[in-house]
Amino acid sequence: VLMRQTGLVHEHEVTTLHYVSPPKKHRYLVDFSVSGINDSLLYMETKGRLTNADRIKMKLVCEQHPEALIVMVFSQPKNKIYKGSKTSYGDWCDAAGIPWCSVDEFEKDPKGTLCRLHTARLKAGASAVPPQKNS
Repeated sequence: VLMRQTGLVHEHEVTTLHYVSPPKKHRYLVDFSVSGINDSLLYMETKGRLTNADRIKMKLVCEQHPEALIVMVFSQPKNKIYKGSKTSYGDWCDAAGIPWCSVDEFEKDPKGTLCRLHTARLKAGASAVPPQKNS
């Protein structure tokens, strides 16, 4: 439902990015591959809950694929990463250098939200080269 109403060209779970979590290889299946934003391919990971395993995986994937723009989309970005923590999902992404937005923000202006995140990443020094699609 999230992507159908946006009017953006997208494919659901067609892109796989390989990453290494020592000592073995893993595969990360991207939730959404989105095109049509500044001629770049964006990867969206939607999360209702951001577990420790998710945080480890996403940090490794982003570190090992700096050419890929991966955007985390949270239903509750102010939720804490664990009970009693002062760190929210959004805070964790900020500290890890991973672009993120809320579902509400994305639904109000999908293209504008992704464009802003893409532009912010370019200003921060990330590559403007769109990543290659992997099967």
